Amino acid sequence: MGDVIGFSDDVQTSFTYEPGFFKNWKTQSAPYDLLTPIGRSDMDNYIRHIPDGQNTVGYYALDMALDRIKYVRKKVMHKDPETKYYIVLLTDGLDNGSTVAARNSHQGRYKDIESYISKLNKKKTKVMGWKKKQDYFQIYPILFTAGDLEEMRRNNNMDDATFNKYVMNMMEGYRGSSKGVEKPAPIYGNNLDKLVKEFEEQFSIQGFEFLVPKGYLNKRIRMTMEDLDGNKASIEGTFAKQSFRYVFKDISFSEGLISESIPSGGMVKSKNQSEQGSILSVFMIDNLKLNGKPFKINTDISTIKQEYMDYGYFVTNSEYQSQAESRKNAYVIMIIDGSKSFKENSKLAKEKAIEMRKIVTK
Repeated sequence: MGDVIGFSDDVQTSFTYEPGFFKNWKTQSAPYDLLTPIGRSDMDNYIRHIPDGQNTVGYYALDMALDRIKYVRKKVMHKDPETKYYIVLLTDGLDNGSTVAARNSHQGRYKDIESYISKLNKKKTKVMGWKKKQDYFQIYPILFTAGDLEEMRRNNNMDDATFNKYVMNMMEGYRGSSKGVEKPAPIYGNNLDKLVKEFEEQFSIQGFEFLVPKGYLNKRIRMTMEDLDGNKASIEGTFAKQSFRYVFKDISFSEGLISESIPSGGMVKSKNQSEQGSILSVFMIDNLKLNGKPFKINTDISTIKQEYMDYGYFVTNSEYQSQAESRKNAYVIMIIDGSKSFKENSKLAKEKAIEMRKIVTK
């Protein structure tokens, strides 16, 4: 599911939202259903029609996005505890209006942008600090430096090192991730095509479920997968019962493969909380990285193999072939800058935002 926030002099939202200290949550509308063609089309049309303006209120837009995340989690996604939450923000300028916008809408009063950023950092920590271990949250800020930032650089005669340091400090006000999950690497530059490509290389919301028949309890299980480029990797662990849960213990990964979302020495919990019911236990492999890049699993069943150890050797589990499933449980909110500093790139920037939406829903 997804939503859009556009911003320049003020913000525009694809959902109904009432800013201020006492928000009326009942007025909010449902997100776009990005599993449907009409949902994707409606979201793209909204992005294309974000109006241009004179100012930049990016931090105010992020503030509203964090409120929306809280609402969606509580009211829309509450029945799906494994949903992943993402904010993708495309901007190109210096924030020059967030404190005024926040004051006028009764969202908050801040003496300067630094105090607003400090408040947002605390708010991000609170939103990302959900107690359930399976919660997953990341913010991807993407900064196009060819507008007001480039003009500022020229006016201040900044060399590359000074400018890069300035940009990195500014991006820290936007970046964030849930506890135990690495923040996305900063994405910035003066070429929109390259920014989209870099985002594509970093972004992945794929969660891959695999099922283990309970008759294989206490056996070593290995899952071997391929990514979209044909690179193979594997993860293995001992399938065991721990109290009223089924778990993977003593996990090991093939060379270069890691998972951000699994605590050291642990594995994703089983969805089955007791021995009753299904004869299968379901596990989720989440957010794998191979040599530092997202490992986007090819979900074609012919590329996936499950094995179990029998008398010291791994044997292919022939029961596995009809039991694979790929899931993308995610809510994504895109924040798109419509300020004047995009200049002749304004229309192109919105089309590139739509390209990023397509990357998100692949």
